[in-house]
Amino acid sequence: MKYTRQDYLSDCADPTMAHTKDKERFKAFYNELGNDPIQKAQSYRPDLIEFITPKGRIIELGCHIGFNTIHFASQGFMAIGVDIAETLIAEARNLRSFARQDVQDRVSFITSDILDLDVEELGLFDTIILTETLEHVIDPLPILAKAKELLSPGGSVFVSAPSTRTGTYSHVRGVTVGDMQKMANSLALQTQVISSGENTQVVLRHLISGEIK
Repeated sequence: MKYTRQDYLSDCADPTMAHTKDKERFKAFYNELGNDPIQKAQSYRPDLIEFITPKGRIIELGCHIGFNTIHFASQGFMAIGVDIAETLIAEARNLRSFARQDVQDRVSFITSDILDLDVEELGLFDTIILTETLEHVIDPLPILAKAKELLSPGGSVFVSAPSTRTGTYSHVRGVTVGDMQKMANSLALQTQVISSGENTQVVLRHLISGEIK
């Protein structure tokens, strides 16, 4: 029986992450997506698509092994993934090698502390992704400030994080909607709340000069 995209999605729940070593499974996920970038995005992250600028530049801060980053590249966007862990970036680059050549050409990965990123070197981005990252740091504000520094006027930052600290050893805090609104206000970013339950999801917008909130 052919290994399908749905099989791959099911395997993503496997905490051993063994599926990341399987080239055929990885190819099955990406190659079964259609040619329309919007359709692809909706099939993967419908919670993100309305906040992504078509054909814009995307950077994922805290990209882990690059699933999100490579997905966005497969949807036609120029995408960069950043993580401080060399082992994770090595795995992300390994995963990229399994994707179609056109996807490989649109995605790259950087080993770096988020706060060390150089905006003059990288340029500005239309969309910044921060999923399940802020709960790993005691003070998320400097990371959000760096995100704003990297964000184009009119661009958006999508943030997702657990609202309370979980039992995971690397989680040092939860991030509530109130936390996000307070930090966004201090950075003059507009906040749009997407979800406020167990998982906080917000979009922060860098308003264009003169734009009404």
